[in-house]
Amino acid sequence: MRIIFVLIILTISTWSMAQTIPHATLFQYNHMMVNPGYSGMNDGITVNTVVRNQWMGWEGAPNTQNFNVHMPFKLFGAEHGAGLTLMNDEAGFENNIAIGLNYAYRRDIAEGTMGIGVGFGFYNQSLSGTFDPIEEGDGLIPQGEDEALFFDLNIGGFYKTDKLYFGFSVNHLTAPEVKYKNSTGGSYPYYQRAAFLTAGYRYQLSNPLFELEPNIMVYTTGSSTQAAFNAIMHYKSRFWGGVGYRVIDAASVMAGAEIIEGLNIGLAYDIPTSQVINATAGSFEFTVQYIFKVDLEKDDRIYRSVRFL
Repeated sequence: MRIIFVLIILTISTWSMAQTIPHATLFQYNHMMVNPGYSGMNDGITVNTVVRNQWMGWEGAPNTQNFNVHMPFKLFGAEHGAGLTLMNDEAGFENNIAIGLNYAYRRDIAEGTMGIGVGFGFYNQSLSGTFDPIEEGDGLIPQGEDEALFFDLNIGGFYKTDKLYFGFSVNHLTAPEVKYKNSTGGSYPYYQRAAFLTAGYRYQLSNPLFELEPNIMVYTTGSSTQAAFNAIMHYKSRFWGGVGYRVIDAASVMAGAEIIEGLNIGLAYDIPTSQVINATAGSFEFTVQYIFKVDLEKDDRIYRSVRFL
């Protein structure tokens, strides 16, 4: 079954982005996954978790967990942002564990804030299983369990107002090559440089209780390009629901709510539009985000009267 899964992945990759970049249906709620310039964009410490089970019902199908935390801070009279990202991504025989640190320089421009950021970290890729190569003696094919560790570098810019956002980033700048510990051959390219463009805008409808938010993400490695769109309807700025489409891949339905102040949850279900639909129950994604404000600035005011204490 896993061999069949691998063959299908190779076929799909001719028209879609390679699985080395995990899919995200709720991408508008997880900018930190691809853009270090987003670090510190919210007014407080932001903790975000995303869990995605892709192509449910298939043995060895992609399964991704992403966690990030970031916050704004001031230093030397300037505004900055810092964040930590963690990811676990499993697909077939392969398991990728990544850790990254992000930094962004932030500056107010017009009605919003611009962040220019850089992120760096490490990937640990491990394999488990038995491989049956067509041609014996290929030193690049690991035998049994093996792993590789490599450095990764990302850059990005992100602009955000109360209604509008757009970002551009380039991931895997180092285009890391994988060399397994037990391999007798050399290394081989695995992670291609990938550029991401994201944008969204919240339109106030005639009824003040409703806002419509279209979002788009386009990402490319040069040899392969993918695009995702969705439209979200917000109600009272607390409840939302919508639909989405990832080109030649899946249609989506999604919903979410702010449970308490600062705590948001979101759910998405993908229905494949390719032949994959014949062998899977679809894909499920879940996100939880909590933003809490912490007053990190010292109050230097001197009170002269007990009336102000």
